[in-house]
Amino acid sequence: MISNNDVSSGTAENFSYEDDNIEYDSSIQSYQSVGEGIPIFEEGKFQLYQIENEAEFNIKISEDKLKALIDVYPPRKGFEKLHIEDIMGELKLLKISNGIDKHNIELIIESSVENSMAKLDILIARGTDKSDGVDARIDYSIKTKIDFKPQTSDDGRLDFYNINTIQSVKQDQILAKYIHHIDGKDGKNIYGEAINAYKPIKLNKPSGANTYFKENDPNTVYAKESGSVFISGGKINISKVFNIPENVDFSTGNIEFNGSVQIKGDILSGFVVNVGGNLEVGGCIEDAKVKCEGNISVKHGFTGKGDGVIKSDGDVHVKFVNNQTIFAKGVILIEKEAVNSKLYSKNEIHVNGSRVSIAGGYVIAKNKVEVDTIGNEYKVPTVVEVGYDYENPVNIEKLKEKINELKSQFIIFTKEIFKLQTIGRLNTQMKSSLKLLIENKINYSKIYSAISDTSNELNSINETINKAIALTNLDDANKKKLKMLIDKVTEISLETFKKQSELKKLKDEIYNPSKAIIIVKKTIYPGSVLMINKVKKIIDKEIINKRFLLSAENEIISV
Repeated sequence: MISNNDVSSGTAENFSYEDDNIEYDSSIQSYQSVGEGIPIFEEGKFQLYQIENEAEFNIKISEDKLKALIDVYPPRKGFEKLHIEDIMGELKLLKISNGIDKHNIELIIESSVENSMAKLDILIARGTDKSDGVDARIDYSIKTKIDFKPQTSDDGRLDFYNINTIQSVKQDQILAKYIHHIDGKDGKNIYGEAINAYKPIKLNKPSGANTYFKENDPNTVYAKESGSVFISGGKINISKVFNIPENVDFSTGNIEFNGSVQIKGDILSGFVVNVGGNLEVGGCIEDAKVKCEGNISVKHGFTGKGDGVIKSDGDVHVKFVNNQTIFAKGVILIEKEAVNSKLYSKNEIHVNGSRVSIAGGYVIAKNKVEVDTIGNEYKVPTVVEVGYDYENPVNIEKLKEKINELKSQFIIFTKEIFKLQTIGRLNTQMKSSLKLLIENKINYSKIYSAISDTSNELNSINETINKAIALTNLDDANKKKLKMLIDKVTEISLETFKKQSELKKLKDEIYNPSKAIIIVKKTIYPGSVLMINKVKKIIDKEIINKRFLLSAENEIISV
């Protein structure tokens, strides 16, 4: 604290002041106090902080609750200085408990008294900030998804012949690098509250069939042999491509291969081709059955009497389709026309025939159909539908059959339980108690299966059931059988519950109108029918170059 004393020996150009208690004496080029108080210098300006009698302090908390700062103002002469207990008491009132620096608080108090100077923004408590974890990642050196886009020739035209659906690699080629996750570390603020760090995503190394790691490079995936590479279940796999130099016919028989297949010629009528990877056909496919877990590329057409079926878990690219059926979980891309055919995609369908794109037949895609034309001038009936998952109805029927089967099993095992109750001469009360216990076990099993947890209640019910069985007049073999039957009934009930939940989910997911759209770049003809999310629109006149989608009023509109 000062009184009528020199504040600073600096020049007027060095400092400024905003206080009636400070004057500048030009004769001695210094600032003088004309009042009494604590000198404070902030942002290039002097002020005198007036203290009546007692020492004062003020605690400030940072926005992130990681720091506590204090301003300390010493007392006038003759008055008692601050004590550490004063500040510690205030910290306790503020519920600040973590990272308190008592030693620094003592130094601040002593320093402010000795120098008669205010101490501002002094750190007295510091929390520990969190350290977020870092996700594991895989840096692939291969394509993880085939774009399935045609290349552009020098004259600007799309070259549909150069779409490489099989990605080949050479022996010892680097496929991917695995980067480990970094664990995070939780923090704690000055209130002792936990600050949760980000928990990183952990990944397994993506090494699959015919890949390896080097001893001195354990996080890089290499190709063990040359072949076709594909990713399945998060693993990089390599399979040697099986080459067929001619047609698939009587000289080869049916084809089944876990990897990828390249067929130079045609797949003739009546033959079956099952491929675990990708499939390339250099010719055409007739009335054959083709199933593929990867992508399918057919250089020419898919044509016949209507007995041919292609099923692909990936994309399908074919030059034209006539009177045949294609199922694809990915994109269906047809270079020219699709006539009197059935096309089903869980993604998109593109047909690029300029004069005729889709004429006759039924076309379904979950997200989008994009074509040049729909129908023709002869008004051939042609249906195009989007917003619909073609697989769900089949899965729904399978689930219904499974649920009925489980219900039949439940009835059979329940009858067996009733028989044993009769053999064991259970009275009405015991039967009711056992029935209630079984019902409770089934209900608790459903509850705790949904949260992947075990239950003390469920364990208690099992113990009570065992005691009830022990009280019956059944011999040991039948007691054991009754316990088995109760477990089986519970298991069947739980499985039925799960299947019924799956059934409801599938029914809800059949229609997905959120992004469903039909794009016609040229003409849609009368006789065509458009469907979006169950809503039907019959085309009664030619419409040119329109996009069809579902409005907020649940009507198909063109834009």
